[in-house]
Amino acid sequence: MNEIEGLLQHLTSEGFLITYFTAAAVFGFAPGFFLRAVVLPCYPKEHPRRQELAAELYAVPRLRRWFWVLEQFETGLFDGLNDRVRRRSKTRRHDLKVVVLREGQAVRRIEITEQSLTAWLPRHPAMYVESIEGPISRRTAREIARRRRLLA
Repeated sequence: MNEIEGLLQHLTSEGFLITYFTAAAVFGFAPGFFLRAVVLPCYPKEHPRRQELAAELYAVPRLRRWFWVLEQFETGLFDGLNDRVRRRSKTRRHDLKVVVLREGQAVRRIEITEQSLTAWLPRHPAMYVESIEGPISRRTAREIARRRRLLA
């Protein structure tokens, strides 16, 4: 009977519970959390690899999950993140806006990227944007509004 009491006392001790919950967190919760928080954002939202990785996680044996997740992190950095950066730079570079500029009575209609517009406006203090087609960033909108107030 002493052996059973000793085992029960050990199982209910504070050290055992801490060890148990630490192991459960490290091998159960942490690999999935790390995959979703760090690896999946490397891939664009519509990329099919995102769904594959989430599904494959639970097919990997529990003791190998950390190594598998870290391997996928390396793959995501060099494949997914590279693809995501390339897509973002293409859309920004070729995202032309039609802008109507006014200087006194003269009106000019041009096609320009938002980045070029924000660099061009400070060099032409007498011009302001009368209208712009397409979405623009808050920073550009604030600059346009400030310019209108100054020239009005």
